[in-house]
Amino acid sequence: MHSIVSHPCVVCFTQGGHKSNFGGHSKISDSNLNIYARVYAPTCFSMSSTAGPAYKETYVNNTCIIDPTAKGFNVYSLRVTLDKGNHSNNEFVTANNRIFANGGGGASVIAGDHTTFDGFQKLGFDTGSTISGTQPSNQQILEWAKQKLGLA
Repeated sequence: MHSIVSHPCVVCFTQGGHKSNFGGHSKISDSNLNIYARVYAPTCFSMSSTAGPAYKETYVNNTCIIDPTAKGFNVYSLRVTLDKGNHSNNEFVTANNRIFANGGGGASVIAGDHTTFDGFQKLGFDTGSTISGTQPSNQQILEWAKQKLGLA
């Protein structure tokens, strides 16, 4: 298991927000600041199927800012089969994230099916997460980064 905790990732190009099976499996991204997150395309969290629920990828308590000029992005890109009845059977955990993306709750999520962020939450996933269509100011982003680095 690999934990990525309280890390400011500024202009994350290759690894982006969180990518499963990149640098190991069963990663836990917790309390990170992903600025203009990218995982091959603008997205906060991307995963392909792992070896099963024992190898869960976790993306919780993060702040993810999608580039406001991005076209055709997905908040989450989860190429896995969803067990909508028993969430413990799923290969990922998402919760309590703060996401900034054009389109707000209408922003798309690929999770088995293509749905909206609001639709994903209505299925019981990503509890406690919020999404805003209003981008934070550059000054606010710098303040958050300074806090993560212990400079504020």
